[in-house]
Amino acid sequence: KDYWYFFEEYIRFLTIAMSNGYIENNKENRNKVEELIAKNTKREKCTLATYLYAARFYRNMYLGHIDEYIDKKYEIIQLYEKAALKGSTQAQKEKQNFLGGILL
Repeated sequence: KDYWYFFEEYIRFLTIAMSNGYIENNKENRNKVEELIAKNTKREKCTLATYLYAARFYRNMYLGHIDEYIDKKYEIIQLYEKAALKGSTQAQKEKQNFLGGILL
């Protein structure tokens, strides 16, 4: 349980810090975050917040036109859907906003 709380806070902090320019958005940072996201979002114990922050991380990278993330749009949608299945109404709203801004 403590691990999930730590991971939620870690991914939340990094997503906010990277999107606001507090930490440099370099390839090494992105690779570390993405490795943790991939590892943890495949686990059954993954929490609503973890899915939501992971979707936000990928969305920020996608909307930032970072080439490696252009193919992540379906993964972003799936992460929002997983958060919604766990009861997040915010995930539904963010998913609709994301879908409204991209061409599938």
